[in-house]
Amino acid sequence: MAPCMTPCQQEIYNLVSDQLKLPEPTIIMLNAEPGSGLSTLMEKITNTIGAACIPLASRPAISGRNLLEAFYYHLGLGGEGISHRAPIPAFISPLIELQPITGVLIEDIDDFAITIPMRKMTIGHLSKIASALPGMSLIISQTLSRWDRDRSIRHHDIEGPQTRLECYLRSFSGLAQYIDHFQGVAASLGLHDVSNLALTRLYEITDGNLASTMQHLCHPFLKCKWN
Repeated sequence: MAPCMTPCQQEIYNLVSDQLKLPEPTIIMLNAEPGSGLSTLMEKITNTIGAACIPLASRPAISGRNLLEAFYYHLGLGGEGISHRAPIPAFISPLIELQPITGVLIEDIDDFAITIPMRKMTIGHLSKIASALPGMSLIISQTLSRWDRDRSIRHHDIEGPQTRLECYLRSFSGLAQYIDHFQGVAASLGLHDVSNLALTRLYEITDGNLASTMQHLCHPFLKCKWN
């Protein structure tokens, strides 16, 4: 069963969907705190628009590819030996135009930008892609708290003619929204004894974090802290 979207996830999903329906290509930055549901949101976006996007979710620590190399790999050019330091070859744009592709979807851009030099290189790669494909939208997600927020990638760091949209995903806007959501989740899990008072206590313990709350609801060792 697919996880239920929180109102905050749904709001950003709707914003992204509406923006992508417009004729202007856009660089969309989706920022989130850990555990706020960014992976679920990106899964929903990918399932909806994935066929029209080049999905770059390669894990560089596993694949050994930087962002531009991952981009070429997903175009079937992994063995061409194209240098990531060189400009994007002129044949890339016509190659993409032969396919029904309208955007590039990059999940967890922070995986490509762990160190300051990697961040600088990744911004350069994003700028190359955006500039070489001015008719394409870029949908980019990142988890802000993996390091200093000042080192996160912002949309104005990226060169390109696209318009810009930046969103910040929170787990919930407040206690009432939190309780309303987890009443349904608890019922779906068969936890019929989870009261509003218990959810209020959980909200205080977890600071309203989506992932932490799910752990406390489901993990037997964590239940004893609030149940």
